[in-house]
Amino acid sequence: MSSYLTPLGQSVGVHVVILIFLIVSIDFSLPEQEEKPLAAPVIEAVTIDQAALEQQIKQLKSAQLREKSAEEKRIKRLEERAKKAKADEKKLKEKLKKLEQDKKRKQEEKKKAEVAAKKAKEKQRQEKEKAKKAEQARLKKEKERKKAEEAAKKAKKKAEEAAKKRKLEEEKARKAKAERERKAKEEKERKAKEARERKARQEQEKLLQEQLAAEQAARRSARRKVVLTEAEKYKALIQAKFEQYFISDESTMRNKTCRVNISIAFNGLVTRVRSMGGDKIVCDAAERAAYKAGSMPVPKDRDVYEEIKDVTFVVQPEF
Repeated sequence: MSSYLTPLGQSVGVHVVILIFLIVSIDFSLPEQEEKPLAAPVIEAVTIDQAALEQQIKQLKSAQLREKSAEEKRIKRLEERAKKAKADEKKLKEKLKKLEQDKKRKQEEKKKAEVAAKKAKEKQRQEKEKAKKAEQARLKKEKERKKAEEAAKKAKKKAEEAAKKRKLEEEKARKAKAERERKAKEEKERKAKEARERKARQEQEKLLQEQLAAEQAARRSARRKVVLTEAEKYKALIQAKFEQYFISDESTMRNKTCRVNISIAFNGLVTRVRSMGGDKIVCDAAERAAYKAGSMPVPKDRDVYEEIKDVTFVVQPEF
């Protein structure tokens, strides 16, 4: 590898020196033009020779053209030298690039060779490992064969013992089955007896519940009658107290009526009075009478109170 890099380094060094020399040798600055003062003819006479003046102007123009042409040629030569230097630089870069590519190619070839050698070595190791495993498998198989023969002998002996044991267990199972059947029969008879007794109890309970329901219904009916009777009594008392405070006027109320609803609290206090329809004069007088009464007679029995807490009756003044 070192023998390959030495000529390559020398070649690169030579080309770099040449490139630097070419670049340094090129003068890219434009030459400074010396300002040459125009030689003006000394005017010694008052009159100017026109032909001499034109000749002098022509000479000046020719001198300027020559200088311009020389400068253009010089610039062109400089451009050509720069172009050549650039082309040389490009060739040098291409040569360096090729050398670098050759270097990379040889490195890749070396790397491939190393990988191939490594693969060959790995393959050899795997084949050796495979042979070792095959031998181990053979020994294991032989060991398993011997173990299987021993297991077969043990299995045969165990099967004979199992057959003997199975025969004993079958006999035991037969006896156990007979015992289970006997117990199942007894259990079935016991459950049938319990079912009959449970059914009898259920029928008896049903009969008792029906009797109790009938008694409760009778008690509720009787209670309802008592409540309604008491409610009617208190409605009459409420209406009587209302009439105590009702002020009638024959001139405005004759043959007139009003339907009134009175809401009463549990303590007897009148909480609301509503006209349900009728003559306005009678209804207004009824409302005043109810509020003026203040409180109404109420029962202590809650059920009776629920029946009379909203009392509705018709007010019809009599004259």
